[in-house]
Amino acid sequence: NAALGGRLARFATLVDQRLPELLPPSSERPARVHEAMRYAVGSPGKRLRPVLTLSVAEIFGCREPAVTDLACAIEMVHACSLVLDDLPSMDDARLRRGRPTTHMVYGEATAVLAAFALFNRAYAIAGDGFKCANGADSNSFFGDTACTTAFSGFAAPATSVNNRFTACTAIQVLGAAGFYLNADSNTA
Repeated sequence: NAALGGRLARFATLVDQRLPELLPPSSERPARVHEAMRYAVGSPGKRLRPVLTLSVAEIFGCREPAVTDLACAIEMVHACSLVLDDLPSMDDARLRRGRPTTHMVYGEATAVLAAFALFNRAYAIAGDGFKCANGADSNSFFGDTACTTAFSGFAAPATSVNNRFTACTAIQVLGAAGFYLNADSNTA
């Protein structure tokens, strides 16, 4: 019905407005990685995952800004998966939703860094939302600088070698992701 369609469109607009606010500015170092992050989440789409998240939250009476942020975090994880899936080592896609893929615009190395930075940012947002929902201080170790801190040291060397992705870069990215995610090797 029209009322439901209007509500879903409103949720998608809310997500489209909030997503850029949750990402580091393109003017901050590493600027090219932040630019690529914004490019990856800014591609046109239905925003199905965050719209479903907001719809379910509404059913349960949740209308907190943290729910909107969580919905945006879910979209960031989705965008991360699309960037990685489009890489030459995977599907080697040239276009995504009618636009050049992130790696075609920014190069493979920057695309990988942007994807993992989106993943880290989503993890930080989810963690901060959980802490706020449980009455904890909203300041967090993960905060706004998590993706910048994790990748600022890797962005310059990774993108300075003719935008070629190297094994060394892969190890650095995976090492940073593992450190910030505090992955437990005993869980499968």
